Amino acid sequence: MINRPLMHNSLAELAKMLARSEHDTSKLFQILRELRHRNLQEAAALREKLLHTLAQSNDPDALISLFEQELEDLFKTSGSNLKVLHKLAHELQRRHELQRRAAAKENSLRMHVETALRSSGAYHDHAAALAGTHHPEIQPRGKYHIFDCAKCAQKLRIPLRQGKIAYNCHTCKEEFTATYEGGIVRIVFQPFQTNRHPDSNEPDNDALNLENVYTLFNASPTTPWEQIELERRKLLHQYHPDKVAALGPKLQELAEKEGKRINTAYDFLRRHRGIS
Repeated sequence: MINRPLMHNSLAELAKMLARSEHDTSKLFQILRELRHRNLQEAAALREKLLHTLAQSNDPDALISLFEQELEDLFKTSGSNLKVLHKLAHELQRRHELQRRAAAKENSLRMHVETALRSSGAYHDHAAALAGTHHPEIQPRGKYHIFDCAKCAQKLRIPLRQGKIAYNCHTCKEEFTATYEGGIVRIVFQPFQTNRHPDSNEPDNDALNLENVYTLFNASPTTPWEQIELERRKLLHQYHPDKVAALGPKLQELAEKEGKRINTAYDFLRRHRGIS
Protein backbone atom coordinates (compact mmCIF):
# COMPACT_ATOMS: atom_id res chain seq x y z
CA MET A 1 0.00 0.00 0.00
CA ILE A 2 1.08 3.60 -0.58
CA ASN A 3 2.27 5.14 2.67
CA ARG A 4 0.25 7.81 4.44
CA PRO A 5 2.99 10.15 5.67
CA LEU A 6 0.41 12.54 7.17
CA MET A 7 -1.76 9.97 8.93
CA HIS A 8 -0.61 11.07 12.41
CA ASN A 9 -1.22 14.78 11.79
CA SER A 10 -4.31 16.37 13.33
CA LEU A 11 -6.76 18.38 11.25
CA ALA A 12 -5.36 21.55 12.82
CA GLU A 13 -1.87 20.58 11.71
CA LEU A 14 -3.12 19.76 8.21
CA ALA A 15 -4.81 23.17 8.08
CA LYS A 16 -1.49 24.87 8.92
CA MET A 17 0.25 22.82 6.24
CA LEU A 18 -2.42 23.92 3.76
CA ALA A 19 -1.82 27.58 4.58
CA ARG A 20 1.93 27.14 4.08
CA SER A 21 1.60 25.12 0.85
CA GLU A 22 -1.01 27.06 -1.11
CA HIS A 23 1.38 27.42 -4.08
CA ASP A 24 2.70 23.84 -3.96
CA THR A 25 0.12 21.63 -5.70
CA SER A 26 2.07 18.44 -5.04
CA LYS A 27 1.90 19.14 -1.30
CA LEU A 28 -1.75 20.14 -1.54
CA PHE A 29 -2.65 16.87 -3.19
CA GLN A 30 -0.73 14.96 -0.51
CA ILE A 31 -2.91 16.69 2.10
CA LEU A 32 -6.05 15.90 0.09
CA ARG A 33 -5.12 12.23 -0.13
CA GLU A 34 -4.88 12.14 3.65
CA LEU A 35 -8.21 13.95 4.09
CA ARG A 36 -9.85 11.24 1.99
CA HIS A 37 -9.12 8.83 4.82
CA ARG A 38 -10.60 11.09 7.50
CA ASN A 39 -14.16 11.42 8.77
CA LEU A 40 -15.91 13.34 6.01
CA GLN A 41 -18.00 15.53 8.32
CA GLU A 42 -15.06 16.59 10.48
CA ALA A 43 -12.77 17.25 7.53
CA ALA A 44 -15.42 18.79 5.24
CA ALA A 45 -14.49 22.45 5.78
CA LEU A 46 -10.77 21.84 5.34
CA ARG A 47 -11.40 19.66 2.29
CA GLU A 48 -13.55 22.38 0.69
CA LYS A 49 -10.87 25.00 1.33
CA LEU A 50 -8.20 22.73 -0.14
CA LEU A 51 -10.20 22.04 -3.31
CA HIS A 52 -10.67 25.76 -3.87
CA THR A 53 -6.97 26.39 -3.23
CA LEU A 54 -6.14 23.85 -5.94
CA ALA A 55 -8.63 25.42 -8.33
CA GLN A 56 -7.24 28.93 -7.66
CA SER A 57 -3.66 27.87 -8.35
CA ASN A 58 -1.86 28.64 -11.61
CA ASP A 59 -0.97 24.99 -12.09
CA PRO A 60 -2.95 23.78 -15.16
CA ASP A 61 -2.83 20.21 -13.79
CA ALA A 62 -4.06 21.02 -10.28
CA LEU A 63 -7.32 19.07 -10.75
CA ILE A 64 -5.90 16.17 -12.69
CA SER A 65 -6.38 13.51 -9.97
CA LEU A 66 -9.59 14.72 -8.37
CA PHE A 67 -12.42 12.21 -8.13
CA GLU A 68 -15.72 12.87 -9.90
CA GLN A 69 -17.40 13.71 -6.60
CA GLU A 70 -14.65 16.18 -5.68
CA LEU A 71 -15.07 17.97 -9.01
CA GLU A 72 -18.82 18.10 -8.44
CA ASP A 73 -18.39 19.42 -4.89
CA LEU A 74 -15.99 22.08 -6.17
CA PHE A 75 -18.55 23.20 -8.74
CA LYS A 76 -21.36 23.34 -6.16
CA THR A 77 -19.32 25.65 -3.94
CA SER A 78 -17.70 27.71 -6.72
CA GLY A 79 -20.46 30.29 -6.97
CA SER A 80 -19.56 32.80 -9.68
CA ASN A 81 -15.79 32.41 -9.29
CA LEU A 82 -14.69 32.49 -12.93
CA LYS A 83 -11.19 31.18 -12.30
CA VAL A 84 -12.59 28.08 -10.59
CA LEU A 85 -15.17 27.60 -13.36
CA HIS A 86 -12.52 27.96 -16.05
CA LYS A 87 -10.24 25.48 -14.30
CA LEU A 88 -13.09 23.00 -13.94
CA ALA A 89 -14.16 23.37 -17.56
CA HIS A 90 -10.59 22.93 -18.74
CA GLU A 91 -10.05 19.75 -16.71
CA LEU A 92 -13.40 18.23 -17.66
CA GLN A 93 -12.76 18.98 -21.33
CA ARG A 94 -9.41 17.19 -21.14
CA ARG A 95 -11.06 14.15 -19.60
CA HIS A 96 -13.76 14.23 -22.26
CA GLU A 97 -11.12 14.23 -25.00
CA LEU A 98 -9.78 10.95 -23.65
CA GLN A 99 -13.16 9.37 -24.53
CA ARG A 100 -13.30 7.46 -21.27
CA ARG A 101 -16.16 4.98 -21.35
CA ALA A 102 -17.27 5.67 -17.76
CA ALA A 103 -17.36 9.46 -18.08
CA ALA A 104 -21.13 9.96 -18.22
CA LYS A 105 -21.22 11.77 -14.87
CA GLU A 106 -18.23 13.94 -15.75
CA ASN A 107 -19.78 14.81 -19.12
CA SER A 108 -22.94 15.94 -17.35
CA LEU A 109 -20.90 18.07 -14.96
CA ARG A 110 -18.95 19.54 -17.88
CA MET A 111 -22.19 20.73 -19.46
CA HIS A 112 -23.31 22.30 -16.17
CA VAL A 113 -19.99 24.12 -15.83
CA GLU A 114 -20.16 25.38 -19.42
CA THR A 115 -23.73 26.56 -18.80
CA ALA A 116 -22.50 28.52 -15.76
CA LEU A 117 -19.77 30.11 -17.90
CA ARG A 118 -22.30 31.05 -20.56
CA SER A 119 -24.52 32.64 -17.92
CA SER A 120 -21.58 34.72 -16.73
CA GLY A 121 -20.70 35.75 -20.29
CA ALA A 122 -17.25 34.12 -20.01
CA TYR A 123 -17.79 31.02 -22.13
CA HIS A 124 -15.99 32.54 -25.15
CA ASP A 125 -12.84 32.76 -23.01
CA HIS A 126 -13.04 29.02 -22.33
CA ALA A 127 -13.59 28.28 -26.03
CA ALA A 128 -10.66 30.49 -26.96
CA ALA A 129 -8.40 28.68 -24.51
CA LEU A 130 -9.38 25.32 -26.00
CA ALA A 131 -8.57 26.67 -29.46
CA GLY A 132 -5.07 27.55 -28.28
CA THR A 133 -5.53 31.25 -27.62
CA HIS A 134 -3.80 32.50 -24.49
CA HIS A 135 -6.07 33.19 -21.54
CA PRO A 136 -4.74 34.38 -18.17
CA GLU A 137 -6.85 31.89 -16.22
CA ILE A 138 -5.68 28.81 -18.13
CA GLN A 139 -2.07 28.10 -18.92
CA PRO A 140 -1.04 26.22 -22.08
CA ARG A 141 -1.18 22.44 -21.95
CA GLY A 142 1.96 20.61 -20.98
CA LYS A 143 3.16 17.13 -21.89
CA TYR A 144 1.20 14.15 -20.58
CA HIS A 145 1.43 10.41 -20.38
CA ILE A 146 -1.86 8.63 -21.22
CA PHE A 147 -2.47 5.02 -20.23
CA ASP A 148 -5.14 2.58 -19.01
CA CYS A 149 -5.86 2.02 -15.33
CA ALA A 150 -4.70 -1.49 -14.41
CA LYS A 151 -7.80 -2.02 -12.28
CA CYS A 152 -10.75 -0.52 -14.19
CA ALA A 153 -9.20 -0.06 -17.68
CA GLN A 154 -10.21 3.62 -17.90
CA LYS A 155 -7.99 6.12 -19.67
CA LEU A 156 -5.83 8.18 -17.30
CA ARG A 157 -3.68 11.22 -17.91
CA ILE A 158 -0.76 12.40 -15.80
CA PRO A 159 1.66 15.28 -16.38
CA LEU A 160 5.28 14.43 -17.10
CA ARG A 161 6.97 15.67 -13.95
CA GLN A 162 10.38 14.59 -12.77
CA GLY A 163 10.55 12.23 -9.80
CA LYS A 164 8.10 9.82 -8.20
CA ILE A 165 4.54 11.06 -7.57
CA ALA A 166 1.50 9.26 -6.10
CA TYR A 167 -1.87 9.50 -7.84
CA ASN A 168 -5.37 8.01 -7.71
CA CYS A 169 -7.49 6.78 -10.60
CA HIS A 170 -10.43 9.21 -10.51
CA THR A 171 -12.82 6.42 -11.60
CA CYS A 172 -12.05 3.41 -9.38
CA LYS A 173 -9.84 5.37 -6.89
CA GLU A 174 -7.00 2.84 -7.18
CA GLU A 175 -3.66 4.29 -6.03
CA PHE A 176 -0.53 4.19 -8.18
CA THR A 177 2.83 5.89 -8.49
CA ALA A 178 4.37 7.45 -11.58
CA THR A 179 8.12 7.86 -11.88
CA TYR A 180 9.50 10.01 -14.69
CA GLU A 181 13.27 9.96 -15.13
CA GLY A 182 15.48 10.19 -18.17
CA GLY A 183 12.50 10.53 -20.48
CA ILE A 184 11.00 7.21 -19.28
CA VAL A 185 7.70 6.85 -17.40
CA ARG A 186 7.21 3.93 -15.01
CA ILE A 187 3.70 3.34 -13.65
CA VAL A 188 3.28 1.06 -10.62
CA PHE A 189 -0.18 0.12 -9.34
CA GLN A 190 -0.56 -1.22 -5.83
CA PRO A 191 -1.34 -4.96 -5.59
CA PHE A 192 -5.09 -5.54 -5.43
CA GLN A 193 -5.92 -6.76 -1.94
CA THR A 194 -8.05 -9.87 -1.53
CA ASN A 195 -8.92 -12.32 1.23
CA ARG A 196 -10.62 -14.76 -1.12
CA HIS A 197 -9.38 -18.19 -2.05
CA PRO A 198 -7.04 -17.97 -5.07
CA ASP A 199 -9.15 -20.50 -6.99
CA SER A 200 -12.34 -18.46 -6.61
CA ASN A 201 -13.82 -17.14 -9.84
CA GLU A 202 -15.82 -14.44 -8.12
CA PRO A 203 -14.44 -10.93 -7.65
CA ASP A 204 -13.64 -9.56 -4.23
CA ASN A 205 -14.93 -6.05 -3.52
CA ASP A 206 -11.31 -4.89 -3.08
CA ALA A 207 -9.98 -6.76 -6.12
CA LEU A 208 -12.30 -5.90 -8.99
CA ASN A 209 -10.88 -6.08 -12.46
CA LEU A 210 -12.39 -6.76 -15.86
CA GLU A 211 -11.11 -10.32 -16.13
CA ASN A 212 -12.69 -11.70 -12.96
CA VAL A 213 -15.88 -9.65 -13.38
CA TYR A 214 -16.43 -11.12 -16.84
CA THR A 215 -15.65 -14.56 -15.43
CA LEU A 216 -18.31 -14.11 -12.76
CA PHE A 217 -20.96 -13.36 -15.38
CA ASN A 218 -19.74 -16.06 -17.81
CA ALA A 219 -19.17 -13.28 -20.32
CA SER A 220 -16.55 -11.54 -22.41
CA PRO A 221 -16.04 -7.95 -23.67
CA THR A 222 -18.20 -8.80 -26.71
CA THR A 223 -21.12 -10.25 -24.73
CA PRO A 224 -24.35 -8.24 -25.18
CA TRP A 225 -25.42 -6.29 -22.11
CA GLU A 226 -28.80 -8.01 -22.07
CA GLN A 227 -27.09 -11.38 -21.60
CA ILE A 228 -24.98 -10.05 -18.73
CA GLU A 229 -28.12 -8.63 -17.10
CA LEU A 230 -29.81 -12.04 -17.41
CA GLU A 231 -26.80 -13.79 -15.84
CA ARG A 232 -26.80 -11.29 -12.98
CA ARG A 233 -30.44 -12.01 -12.22
CA LYS A 234 -29.79 -15.77 -12.25
CA LEU A 235 -26.90 -15.35 -9.79
CA LEU A 236 -28.90 -13.10 -7.49
CA HIS A 237 -31.77 -15.57 -7.53
CA GLN A 238 -29.43 -18.24 -6.13
CA TYR A 239 -28.59 -16.07 -3.12
CA HIS A 240 -32.02 -14.52 -2.56
CA PRO A 241 -33.04 -14.44 1.16
CA ASP A 242 -36.04 -16.67 0.41
CA LYS A 243 -33.71 -19.31 -1.00
CA VAL A 244 -31.54 -19.46 2.14
CA ALA A 245 -34.23 -18.81 4.78
CA ALA A 246 -34.02 -22.40 6.04
CA LEU A 247 -30.23 -22.34 6.36
CA GLY A 248 -28.16 -21.31 9.38
CA PRO A 249 -27.28 -17.68 10.21
CA LYS A 250 -23.71 -18.02 8.90
CA LEU A 251 -24.85 -19.31 5.52
CA GLN A 252 -27.50 -16.58 5.33
CA GLU A 253 -24.82 -13.99 6.03
CA LEU A 254 -22.59 -15.52 3.36
CA ALA A 255 -25.44 -15.43 0.85
CA GLU A 256 -26.02 -11.76 1.62
CA LYS A 257 -22.34 -10.98 1.03
CA GLU A 258 -22.40 -12.87 -2.27
CA GLY A 259 -25.42 -10.87 -3.39
CA LYS A 260 -23.65 -7.61 -2.58
CA ARG A 261 -20.52 -8.81 -4.39
CA ILE A 262 -22.54 -9.62 -7.50
CA ASN A 263 -24.14 -6.17 -7.50
CA THR A 264 -20.76 -4.51 -6.96
CA ALA A 265 -19.30 -6.37 -9.93
CA TYR A 266 -22.36 -5.47 -12.01
CA ASP A 267 -22.01 -1.76 -11.19
CA PHE A 268 -18.28 -1.93 -11.97
CA LEU A 269 -18.97 -3.41 -15.41
CA ARG A 270 -21.85 -0.99 -16.05
CA ARG A 271 -19.55 1.99 -15.40
CA HIS A 272 -16.85 0.45 -17.57
CA ARG A 273 -19.25 0.15 -20.50
CA GLY A 274 -20.66 3.63 -19.89
CA ILE A 275 -24.22 2.40 -19.22
CA SER A 276 -26.29 4.70 -17.02
